[in-house]
Amino acid sequence: MSKPTITEEQKIAMQVGRIEVTIVRNYLNSLREKAKPGRRRTVESVERAQQRVDEKIDGCRDPYDLLLLIQERRDLADEHARLEAARNDDVLRDEFIAIAKDFSDRKGVSYEAWREVGVPAAVLQQAGVKR
Repeated sequence: MSKPTITEEQKIAMQVGRIEVTIVRNYLNSLREKAKPGRRRTVESVERAQQRVDEKIDGCRDPYDLLLLIQERRDLADEHARLEAARNDDVLRDEFIAIAKDFSDRKGVSYEAWREVGVPAAVLQQAGVKR
């Protein structure tokens, strides 16, 4: 039994799909960051926290404390990446608007589902996603 071959069109469609999923995920993550209550962290405040943790790691002698500090450093790196991505909110929104209609049609995502995860109605209107 031979393995089915993937056409160049199929490869391009799969690549476009991966790019669109990344765009949607980044935009939704930026919305989630905005929705968190309390004082919002900035890229700069996370960088300062990373420096403090790195200094503590350098002088740490207890393996248990080192373990917790390493995990804190990893968590801060993840938060830093999310905040860097969220810095470009306008770019993320514009990228989302450009692909949302086709993505919704292809994946069967309704207007209501987008609204439920926090996408503003005005953004959906700009994207052409109808109720």
